[in-house]
Amino acid sequence: MLLTLLLASVSAHAAQDVLVPEFTPGTANDFGVSYLIYDSIIYDLMDRGVDVVDADAIRALVGDRADSCSEVSECPDELFDHFPARLAVVGSVTQVADGLSITIELHDPNNAVPVKALSEVIPPGGEYEFSADVAEMVQELLPLLSPRDATTTAPITNIEDDFQDLDDVLDDAFDDEDDGFDDVPVYDPVVEDDKDDRPPSRVLDDDEQRMLGVGNRAYQEYRNAGVPMDMWASDVRLRSFQFSIELLSGIGVGNISDAYDVRVAFDVDQGETLDTFQSRALGGGASFQGGLGLGYHPRAWVETSLLLGFQRGSKDLSVGWESYSGADKMDEFSHSYAAASSWQFSMEPRGRFFALTTGVVKPYGLGGLSVRILDGYEVPESGLVDYPDQAGGAMLDLVVGAGVMFDASEYFSVFLELPFGFGLTQLEDTLVESAALSATPDTNDPSRTLLRISAGVQSRF
Repeated sequence: MLLTLLLASVSAHAAQDVLVPEFTPGTANDFGVSYLIYDSIIYDLMDRGVDVVDADAIRALVGDRADSCSEVSECPDELFDHFPARLAVVGSVTQVADGLSITIELHDPNNAVPVKALSEVIPPGGEYEFSADVAEMVQELLPLLSPRDATTTAPITNIEDDFQDLDDVLDDAFDDEDDGFDDVPVYDPVVEDDKDDRPPSRVLDDDEQRMLGVGNRAYQEYRNAGVPMDMWASDVRLRSFQFSIELLSGIGVGNISDAYDVRVAFDVDQGETLDTFQSRALGGGASFQGGLGLGYHPRAWVETSLLLGFQRGSKDLSVGWESYSGADKMDEFSHSYAAASSWQFSMEPRGRFFALTTGVVKPYGLGGLSVRILDGYEVPESGLVDYPDQAGGAMLDLVVGAGVMFDASEYFSVFLELPFGFGLTQLEDTLVESAALSATPDTNDPSRTLLRISAGVQSRF
């Protein structure tokens, strides 16, 4: 405050370089971004050694007459009556769907029209480059200008002739295709005073919210923040329109153990098979499981993905036979093989639905369908019996669950989740009934459920 009063008190006696009144926000929701651009230009000017009279110093001397300066055609001229500066930077800022719509006019004290005028839509992330370009333009113009009450330099009476060479240089620097800077028409008081001819400054809220991909609560949070869209999205770890890849591992508990039993009855006199019994089912167990996921976030609150998973299960095989001569049972045999390891693979299209779309911690629910593919069985042959093999199988599970994501940065996260699968289909308990066999084993009590406890990392781009 002391500095502001000091600047105001000496302003009538010491010449300043540039006046920068506070930029005009396009709507009530644009105060934050308007001040951000204003403050960035002030910083870049001072960084270049330019003597700046800021909005606080201006307001201390002339009150609120410099507020909304870009909307009052007489405002720059009135400021030069109070401040012996060589240039005034007047601007307005409005949020639009593609970023920020910024209009900058550079006024000198000896002419009624702007020295330079820029009107540009700056995409998210381009605010600081734009402010640096404006500061460079101001620095180039200052040596050619003089204060209104100066006696050492003649007033500038023909702006087009005096600035033609400089304008050519600035056109090369700021009006090429890469920068997209375009001169607006030279200020015409008759035309500019007709406010109806100006482009509308109303923000298309629906388009802006759609571009962020957020709900009403998060969108209101963004509007209250008053910062550029890309800065806010980075700060709150927004996921909209990002692709993702993730790796996970954990433990699966449930229907993992695969068991197959096959038995044959045959006639020793005729040398032919009388009957066959086959049974296959999944029983309870626990195993290591992992997966690779590929996803896309069409909105901040939803993620769609395909999880390619695997888990290590077990395979149990038991066989037996009975021999008959006519109606008489002659002999029987039964044998169980040692359990063998097997890999079960799955494809799981699924979705995550986030309860919170902003912040570091994001709890979510998940749901999907999992197709699990199982190994087949090749049964060793016996000297008396040729046992039938068993082909691989597939099961369809409904998957629901919950988890929590911890966003370490805008593009990297760790997560913990508990998916629960319920079998919509399962392997048949008894594949082939047998009337001839006198003794068949009890089949596995089939399990339909599988709980997975998984942790993983996710990278987004």
